[in-house]
Amino acid sequence: MTVLVLHAEDNRPFEGIKVKVEGPSSLSGTTDAVNGVTPFDPVKPGRYTARATLPGSLEKDYDPPASGAASVSAGGHALITLRIGKKKVVTPAAPIGHWIEFKFVLPDETPVSGLDYVLVEPGGAQKPGTLGSDGKVERRNIPAGAYAVMLKDVAQVTWLPGHARCDDKVRLTAQASGFPSGTPAKVNLYREFRETAADVIQSLPARVENDQIKVEWKYDYLSSEARKNETGVARFIAEVELDGGKYWAKSALALELELRTIKTLEWSTARIEAGETAEIKIETRGFPDDTEVRLELWRFGWNASKKVGDFRPLQLAGGTASARCPYAPAGAAELAITRSGEYFVIAKITGAVSRTARSSLLWCVYAEQDATESRPPS
Repeated sequence: MTVLVLHAEDNRPFEGIKVKVEGPSSLSGTTDAVNGVTPFDPVKPGRYTARATLPGSLEKDYDPPASGAASVSAGGHALITLRIGKKKVVTPAAPIGHWIEFKFVLPDETPVSGLDYVLVEPGGAQKPGTLGSDGKVERRNIPAGAYAVMLKDVAQVTWLPGHARCDDKVRLTAQASGFPSGTPAKVNLYREFRETAADVIQSLPARVENDQIKVEWKYDYLSSEARKNETGVARFIAEVELDGGKYWAKSALALELELRTIKTLEWSTARIEAGETAEIKIETRGFPDDTEVRLELWRFGWNASKKVGDFRPLQLAGGTASARCPYAPAGAAELAITRSGEYFVIAKITGAVSRTARSSLLWCVYAEQDATESRPPS
């Protein structure tokens, strides 16, 4: 008896296949490389069943072969043929009609899940939904046309400009996707690092228009005595919320707002001699240009200081102003220092918010013309 193993596609011999035969005798063998056969001789007369076993390297590409059977008589010969075929590749049926598929993933290819979205259909109709565990939005049997998916989100909350004076109006912008124009929004304002629900200093109504949210704001620093007395730079954070706070985002950078402050009031030098001139300079924050500044010149005394006179009123430009003061013992037409000693300046800005500052001391050294004055300490 002979067992023949062939390729089912073209009847080529299949070598190296283990064959087992069961019947009056139990036999086993391996097909050869030339003809793909396994001969068994002699065998007892009777009916036999032959089976082939695929090696592991072929199991992924070939289907297991069917068994074969034959009877052999005394003095006779029987042939059993086994055919091994390749696995059939099943191609999924093409979807019926038109279809779309969107998939949202993180940079590491992990699907994004749980986020709300809006599917925009041809013609503008919007269908809401929520991403499942696979991050996909799928539709089958739909009309042809352009489709878009927008995740519902608010982001890029930005102050414009990021640094301003307390009298300036500033603008806040944010990007909102997945919300139709006209959707109500709210902007909550906080002092930086004090951003709990109890710390909201003001809430502004807003709306989504063409995927953007825009509001204007001006800090009301005159609303209380505490605010009027604030100086330096105040920093504000904005939080934009939609759908009752389900979607929200905060400004990444704080708005820096200059409050009305006299930052410095300084002499250009600490010491001058007769015939020289010193300059007094004021630097402010938060005050608009053309704000009037009044400067008073005082002569320092350990028991009591004495006012010498007033400079001409100055106007701020770019937050600064300055005046010149000569040391002229012989007298001068303008306000001048005529006696040796130590002098300081008091600056005053009045209005809805008033500020006062005092300068350091300027030492006007002893002059021969001023023999009645004591020499100041070195």
